[in-house]
Amino acid sequence: MGRSRLIFMSSAIILASGFVATSHDARASFLGDALLLTANAQSSSFSEMLVPVSQEAAKGFIEDMSNTGLAFLSDASLSKDAKSAKFNALLTRYFDLNAISKFTVGRYWRDMTPAQQNEYQSLFKDMLVRSYSKRFSEYQGQTLDVTGQKPLSDTETLVESVIKDPNGGAPVTVNWRVRDKGGQMKVIDVIVAGVSMSVTQRSDFSSVIQRGGGDVAVLLDHLRK
Repeated sequence: MGRSRLIFMSSAIILASGFVATSHDARASFLGDALLLTANAQSSSFSEMLVPVSQEAAKGFIEDMSNTGLAFLSDASLSKDAKSAKFNALLTRYFDLNAISKFTVGRYWRDMTPAQQNEYQSLFKDMLVRSYSKRFSEYQGQTLDVTGQKPLSDTETLVESVIKDPNGGAPVTVNWRVRDKGGQMKVIDVIVAGVSMSVTQRSDFSSVIQRGGGDVAVLLDHLRK
């Protein structure tokens, strides 16, 4: 069982994460508001170039992601900007951000022009980095235990983990859906305490667009702020 000291960067990107909120309500609020790096495994974005994935390899992939995050988050010599740059690189390495961003905007992806699609994907990643970087200082000794893994299909593995809080907070179950796409593993969904983060973010973006009368430009303006 792998064990890594992690930081609470967001409610579900537990690549370097621990729950620092002291109450259930505070955790639930942040889960609903944070930008979450997830995507539904049934999205057509993941249907290309899929290959069988090793369960043990998927488990090691999540452990490596955690250790990679810890290496820079625990380095007191790094500035906030330097840590943000390393976090940006980590997102690119471990998450399928293109597919995730497409899923979270849902059917409105097809309503965007190519220029809007490109801008949206860029803004999506920028927002993630900006939002999570604000959380770098909140680490309080939480740990992540990778407790097991099980196959979901020939190409997908669910890696199971638990966030433990040494300050007395309740443990939180975090499951990672990992797929091998074109010979490279990527996280495509994160389920925190039974809640799929992709569905939460998709709902949030849909609400923004609907409040703007169904105009996708409203979401782009929202992400630019």
